[in-house]
Amino acid sequence: MGLSFGIWTAVSTLINVVLGGGLIVTLVTLRQARKRASGEADQAAAIADSTELDNVEKAITIWRKMAESLESELCETRMKSEKMAAQLLSLNNEVERLRARNERMLRMIQTMNHDNFTDIIEQIQNEKV
Repeated sequence: MGLSFGIWTAVSTLINVVLGGGLIVTLVTLRQARKRASGEADQAAAIADSTELDNVEKAITIWRKMAESLESELCETRMKSEKMAAQLLSLNNEVERLRARNERMLRMIQTMNHDNFTDIIEQIQNEKV
């Protein structure tokens, strides 16, 4: 009986240590805490993904508005540029016409003398503008 008493004492002591020390309770609590932490991490990751998608959508909206604004400005600038090109062409034609008229008048003035003065002045005044 001495041997069996020692084994039962050892088993009893071991069970008391395990149950009395809270080892099983601690292990169960740790397991539950790990599951809860894993679930919270998954939830946080889902929220982060959702927030990231919202931010991307907002950025896309901002870039789209900027692109539309720039497209509108580009269209206006092109129209102004075309209008200015037409005005420039018209002004160049006017300058060439006036330059040719000035050259004709200069040649007339160079041939002017006391005898033909009145005739040349009359020609200059009658020339089309």
